[in-house]
Amino acid sequence: MRDSSVCGIALSFVFLAGPVLGRPSVVASRTSPAPASAVVQEARRLIESSGVRGGLVVHVGCGGGGLTAALRLDERYLVQGLETDAEAVAAARRHIQSLGLYGSVSVVRFDGRRLPYVDESVNLLVVEEPGHLSAEEMRRVLAPGGVLCVRREGRWEKTGKPWPDDIDSWTHYLHDASNNAVARDRRLGPPRRLQWTCGPLWTRSHEFTSSLVAMVSGGGRLFYVFDEGLTSLTEAPLPDRWVLIARDAFNGVLLWKRPLPEWGPKQWGRSALRSIPPTVPRRLVVEGDRLFMTLGYHAPVSVLDAATGKTLTTLPDSDGTEEIRCVAGVLLLCKPNRELVAVDVRSERRLWKVSGRIGRLTTAATSKRVFYRDGSTLVCCGLQDGRERWRTPVGRTASLLVVHGGRVVVLSSKTLQAFDGQSGRKLWSVNARPARPELFVAQGKVWHWVGQRIVGRDLRTGQLTVTLDTDDVFTPGHHLRCYQTKATERYLITPNRGAEFVSLTGGLNCQNDWIRGACRYGVMPANGLLYVPPNPCFCYPGVKLTGFNALAPARSQLPAVSEGDRLERGPAYGGHTHRGKP
Repeated sequence: MRDSSVCGIALSFVFLAGPVLGRPSVVASRTSPAPASAVVQEARRLIESSGVRGGLVVHVGCGGGGLTAALRLDERYLVQGLETDAEAVAAARRHIQSLGLYGSVSVVRFDGRRLPYVDESVNLLVVEEPGHLSAEEMRRVLAPGGVLCVRREGRWEKTGKPWPDDIDSWTHYLHDASNNAVARDRRLGPPRRLQWTCGPLWTRSHEFTSSLVAMVSGGGRLFYVFDEGLTSLTEAPLPDRWVLIARDAFNGVLLWKRPLPEWGPKQWGRSALRSIPPTVPRRLVVEGDRLFMTLGYHAPVSVLDAATGKTLTTLPDSDGTEEIRCVAGVLLLCKPNRELVAVDVRSERRLWKVSGRIGRLTTAATSKRVFYRDGSTLVCCGLQDGRERWRTPVGRTASLLVVHGGRVVVLSSKTLQAFDGQSGRKLWSVNARPARPELFVAQGKVWHWVGQRIVGRDLRTGQLTVTLDTDDVFTPGHHLRCYQTKATERYLITPNRGAEFVSLTGGLNCQNDWIRGACRYGVMPANGLLYVPPNPCFCYPGVKLTGFNALAPARSQLPAVSEGDRLERGPAYGGHTHRGKP
């Protein structure tokens, strides 16, 4: 499975060190030259002991390239060897080319001190001899969950990099099962650096269904549903080609891909301008090492191995599922106007089922309770037992439930209400005619749209406390983009032109007209990065980024780079050239 797009890690960028690594463990290894079979076994032991199940593998001091080539156990691994000696690099390249692996496995020269990778991009770093390579530099390039293996006295010392506490995953369409589209991410800020990029440069058409309809991230991986049909050609006999794609979240390496033949406008009965059923992006959820999805629009829910994409099982009685939530080891299968089913993730045993006029888009859950709309009534039941705790009227126009801080906030066509999550008691209700069906709870406030303004209300009282000043980033002359606003604890990421970062803490706002999210889906803040899928738009063509990009915030300090280090003189440098006649 060779990726048809180009997935690039910006090799010329060098950034800050990551968190301190954990305590080393030891794995046996060989130091003397070994037969090919022994090298393969050593590579397998390294991979298996590391627990790394795909991504970018870097081998420092790769020598003749034998172990480097063997580290590509399968197509989920992209391997690069590093050497300081030009002749050693050439020899290793010849060996890898003789195996037919060059491309998926490559070798480059480096200076022995600075690893040519962006921060937190390497999943497995194998070092034969550190030499002048500092421990800080090795930590810098390791991705969260990555592993460093250093050979010392004939044995491999293994050290893992823990997951930082200042970044967050994005496991559901609206972040998690609470429907509060706010990442608990304190690292992400306005985009200033490129972490990785891949294709395609454009989605299929501005006048057709969006090519990206769902995307989530968990466990350091990125998953999305994408139409790989030919760009700009959307009519028969050139049909859509829907696939489920998994990439490493920190370097973009393609991990696996699965075709989805029963997806697309023909299945969901819509082919209008960028039209997508609102439940479609809610059919993809990741929890730990498992991915949940309906692999066909009318198919039951399948459980996939997140690392390999292989189907582990198909859940019984899951036909008709249009939305999926997952929290505290319980899977919630929403079948609008029919039933809501709870399934234990590990045992796949059904825990409970309730029947009724289950509303679309109005199911939310915490680690103890489930909240859903049954007709015009808001219902609360226990997550584990399904026993009803309370019910209260909310009206038929309730379009979104958000759960946060023990409260349930309900957005309707004319009102915004809050209820106590434990008792169901109404805490407050205010008149509100939201311009967009979006709610966010962050910094102790409920944020929502009023026209093209964003206001914040006290979560406890509903009192209007702040109106965000967005005049510096909301320029007039165009409608808001057709995708969902997302947020972190510090910023709202709005779709006025592209992805404006509107501060929730009184800081500076930031306008980013040079990026654009996918139609209907938008962008995704996760893992300390902003994931910006390709799009079909031709706005701001002189500056807008194309392709699929993972963008990182600015860093406080850039490393000093000598001008002499930027270019390497080849054998033809300084030689005479023959001038031909004009």
